This record gives sequence, C-alpha cells and structure tokens, in this order.
Amino acid sequence: MRIGNALSPYWHARGLAYLSGMDFLGDVTAYEGFFGKYLPQEVPKHSCPDPKAFKLGCNSCTGLYWEFAHVCINTWTKVIPEIGRDIPMALKIWAQRHNETIPVMQPGDVVIQNRCAPDTYLTGGDYGPTAFSYYLNAPRDTRRFLIMHDRMESKRFPPCELLNNMLTIFLQSKFPGAEVQVVSGTMFQDFARMVYAPVVFKDSQSSFGLWACLAALGVGGKVFAVPMRTKQPPDEPGTDNTPDFGPNWTWVTNVTTLYRDEILRAGLPLRENAAAPPLRAMDVMQFLSNN
Repeated sequence: MRIGNALSPYWHARGLAYLSGMDFLGDVTAYEGFFGKYLPQEVPKHSCPDPKAFKLGCNSCTGLYWEFAHVCINTWTKVIPEIGRDIPMALKIWAQRHNETIPVMQPGDVVIQNRCAPDTYLTGGDYGPTAFSYYLNAPRDTRRFLIMHDRMESKRFPPCELLNNMLTIFLQSKFPGAEVQVVSGTMFQDFARMVYAPVVFKDSQSSFGLWACLAALGVGGKVFAVPMRTKQPPDEPGTDNTPDFGPNWTWVTNVTTLYRDEILRAGLPLRENAAAPPLRAMDVMQFLSNN
C-alpha cells in the first residue's frame, strides 16, 4: 500500500468536515495494513463553519484528484494541528499493538528522505532529486545525517546508490563533524523516523513525506521542503504553493528540483518511463553537487 496516497483522501475529508461545521464520520477499514487504522473515525464538528471555503475545497479537488488529494491544498491545510496530533497518536498505538519499534532519534539528528527509484528518477513527474545545496539549510551543529532510502532500490537501480554516495560525500565535505548514514527499515519505521526527527528534509512531492512532515510539526520537529505543485488553476484563490504551516516549516525556494522542465533546461537526459535506461548518471550527480 502507498501510505502517503492512502492518507490523502482521509485528511481531505477531515478538512471538508472542519470547513462545513459537520461531524466527521470516517471508515478506515481500508487502512487495515498500517497505522492509519488507528486514526479517529469520529470527530466532533467545528463550531465555526466556513461555507465559502468549503465550496472552494470541493471545487478544487474533483475527479481523480480525490485519490491524490494532497495536491488540493484548500482543505487539509485547515487541520494542520489535528494532523500533528492524530498521526503520532496512531503511530504509537500501532507500535504497541503490532510489536513495532519507533526509531530512537537523538538531538542533532537530521533525516533526509530520498525517494529515488526507477519510476521517479528523471522521469519528469512529481518526483526528482533536488540540488544538494538544499541540505545546506541543516543546522551547523548537526551531529548525524540519516539518508533514508530503500536499500533494495539502491541494489536494483544503480543511480540511486550513486546518488546516496554522492550526497554522502557532499555532506561530509560541508559538515565535517557530522556522521552520515544511509538507513532503511519497514514503511512504519521510515515514516516514524521522519515524524520524530529533530530536523527532516522532505523529498520533492512525496505524499508519504508530506504527511510525515506535517505530523512532525506536532511533536516539535523542524521541516525543510521544496514548494508544492498544486493542481488548481493559478488564478483560483488558495493556490499558494508555499502555504504557511508555522515557524517550524521552511519552504526552500532557491534550489532546483529535477522535474521535467528543469531536466530539459539543464540539458540532462529525460527518461520516458521507469524502464528507460538511466543515461549520463555522473553528469546528473555533478549537476546536483554543483547546484
């Protein structure tokens, strides 16, 4: 199950209930295989409905966008405190009842989400590696960088392993006192690692990363992210791609993420699909290292 996409309709509906001033009644039986089953199924109504915002929320997320409702920012953005409260609660209940362990994070830890995979590497979609200067926003007293990436992806797709290696070299050169590790675990552990990290960097447009980072705000984490790519028309109200999530969330707007236009602008090889061979991988890594 893709946990990030699975959570999107739930939080979209929570946002709509909040804006409508109605009770939320949800069915989480589809979440049987992960911690989402412990999210609240009933939430009392909010006392100050906003009919205009409710209509905007409905109109801005129609058709297939309901499945990927994280791209529709007029609803779930109204319940950020609830996300920060309820997801950590669900994680703790899941860990207690399913013999899982929430990774222990230490002061000075920074988690970097790396979503590299055959279907995301230079394919021109909503994913792509971000220039390494992104990570210069980490605190200067960082003690340990944890690059979170599936080891199996590294083994079956060499550009991902190369990306991890080049990023490790970059971080070691810029933060000489910090340890750098590539880590991976179960989906639960990876999600929880992002939630409980003191500092976390979200990967491009990952919905997995989005919900984990929003939950991190609820437990005092600091988040760095590149701007969102919303699906609403640009002239529609509420389509800001850097919404205000509070002082602990920083949008990094001065770095390049290799989406389709940026790949072409940099003269790098765009892959038409996940099966296309990755060409000039070292050129890509040099671009990331130098930008």
